Amino acid sequence: MNIKNMLEFAAFRVLVGGSRLLPFRALRAFLMRFFAFIYRIGLLRPRIVETNLSIALGGTATPGQVRKAARKCVAEHGRMAAELIHEERFMNHPGESFRVSGIEHLQDAASRGRGVLILSAHYGNIVLAGYRIAQMGYPLAYVSRPVRNPAVRVELERFYTKYGNTIIPIRSSRNDASGGLKIFKHLRRGGILVVINDQDAGAEGYRSTFFGVPSFIPSGPAHFAFRSGAAVLTAFAGRHGDKVDIDIQAPIDFSNAKDITEAESLILDEYTRRLEAKVAESPELYFWFHKKWKSSPGFRARYKGETP
Repeated sequence: MNIKNMLEFAAFRVLVGGSRLLPFRALRAFLMRFFAFIYRIGLLRPRIVETNLSIALGGTATPGQVRKAARKCVAEHGRMAAELIHEERFMNHPGESFRVSGIEHLQDAASRGRGVLILSAHYGNIVLAGYRIAQMGYPLAYVSRPVRNPAVRVELERFYTKYGNTIIPIRSSRNDASGGLKIFKHLRRGGILVVINDQDAGAEGYRSTFFGVPSFIPSGPAHFAFRSGAAVLTAFAGRHGDKVDIDIQAPIDFSNAKDITEAESLILDEYTRRLEAKVAESPELYFWFHKKWKSSPGFRARYKGETP
């Protein structure tokens, strides 16, 4: 491990370990303010966040309204970090900490024994929601591209793999034969797979539309579903007061798809429509820190603060 990786790992351990010494409410207040501070000094990609939100809020949003939404988004992600660091507070009292709707969709899909593919997104506290679903008897396997730093990767995987959840590492959803085989086998064994499918996939991605702008997302999940016969559900982790609000939605019907291309359209357009509706409810819960539309014409320039 090189010096840079060692420093990153040490910083990660100190931050997480030190944070656990604070009571939850104190940590939540601190992290919400701390995230707001580092956002103001430009360390949380404010131009990208505000460019994204200006699209999601519609053409009538003023710069002041966009900045207000950005501040709420940053604070909300500070809150999520505190929740993960003190996850036992939530998991020991699930009735007080979670609201779950649509569990019958997952129960029915899992009972068929052909595998379940859950499409989700960087919206709300998806990790904490995964803990609760596993706790209810439905362990999840997350598809994940490993982070560059191997030591930090191990620590991050520990967050995801509690309560019986696992990770299937993959380099690409389309061009990784080994990872793809693991995914296919997991589904054929009747397993439940979660794919966070909302980030930009570049030229190889499927072209859909998100808030009226072309969006290019990974197409691999639709291929796995079509070839394996797995049910495809969508699930998102919102917020209901101080509770994590888990919304497991009805299966996406792609039974009439004649080929993979048609399956892509049926699955991924409906996924994007459902995600857009969910984000419109609470834009501050979405992870706007990534370049959602970087493959759309002109958006690379906009993210750099240039006029396309």
